[in-house]
Amino acid sequence: MNTGKYKISVSTSKWSNPEWTGTVTLTNWGDETETGTTKTLSVTASSNAADYIKQQVDLKLNEVKDGDIDVKGLFSKESSDFSDRLKLYALDSLTSFSEICQTCLDVLIEQGCGSKSHEMYQSMYVPWNSKKKMIESELDTRSKEVAEIGRASCRERKLRLSPVTAAYYPN
Repeated sequence: MNTGKYKISVSTSKWSNPEWTGTVTLTNWGDETETGTTKTLSVTASSNAADYIKQQVDLKLNEVKDGDIDVKGLFSKESSDFSDRLKLYALDSLTSFSEICQTCLDVLIEQGCGSKSHEMYQSMYVPWNSKKKMIESELDTRSKEVAEIGRASCRERKLRLSPVTAAYYPN
């Protein structure tokens, strides 16, 4: 939404620690008769840094659309299950997972979690970094498999060629 076209105002408001409830009204700057009011909204405030950082990571995961793959569900798996699941995916999906994981690691680093002295280093950064390493390992394995399939396909083509034509296609 282009907020430059609308005036946003709080219509009703109630604070009951730690929750705010209320409604918001949007009014078109060009035509004040054109308005809309939300249903009652509820927002819970928290000063817990871990909650905030988890929300930031979840926001990044929620932005991801990778076909029918439940990316958020995949990344919520425990280490051994996560590693086993990676074996089910092709090179393109693994590349996408690597990028997604790096985006989440970037959020954690921006929040200071990448520092060994940070209180959430072990609980948040280490598991994400471990998943990144698992993805990279599986990417390496899958790349080698793809290369081997390519070499096998090339060898098979050479076998079907006549001896004269095969001379033009060295190993």
